[in-house]
Amino acid sequence: MAKQMVLPMATVVGLLLAMPAGIPAAGPRLYVVNEQSNTVSVLDPAARTIVATVPTGSRPRHVNVDPQGRFFYVTVLFTNESDDLVQVFDVTTNAMLTSVVVGHEPAYIVPSPSGTRLYVASKAANTVSVVAVPEFKRIETIKLKG
Repeated sequence: MAKQMVLPMATVVGLLLAMPAGIPAAGPRLYVVNEQSNTVSVLDPAARTIVATVPTGSRPRHVNVDPQGRFFYVTVLFTNESDDLVQVFDVTTNAMLTSVVVGHEPAYIVPSPSGTRLYVASKAANTVSVVAVPEFKRIETIKLKG
C-alpha cells in the first residue's frame, strides 16, 4: 500500500509557489518546512514520497526555490545572530551553502525572475532585505513605513 501524505491547504499552496522553473535532474521537488524538528522535507510529488530530510537552523518558517532551480532558501528564526537568517541550500545535494543575516522574523522569500536578487520581507523589523545572488550578500535594506 502506498504511503499517503496529508498536507494543510496553505502548505500545498506554498509548495506550489516554491516549485522552480528549472527542474533539477532528479525531477520536480516540493519543499516543506518542519518548524518543530528544524528540518525541510524534500518530496517527490510523482512518487508521493519524502526523498530527503534536510537539517536547518532553528525554527524554519518559509521556503522558496530560485527560478533556475539551483538553490532553495529557508528562513530561520531566533538565531544567535542579531537578526534572523535565510539559509541557502543546493537543490542537487541538499547541502547548506551559506546563510545571510536579514531582519527579525523573515516572513517571505521572493527571488527575482532572473534569479539575481532575493527579496526577504521581515515582519518584526518592518524591512525588506535585498540579497545579491549568487554572491549571497545583503546589498540593501529597505525600511517600510507603518
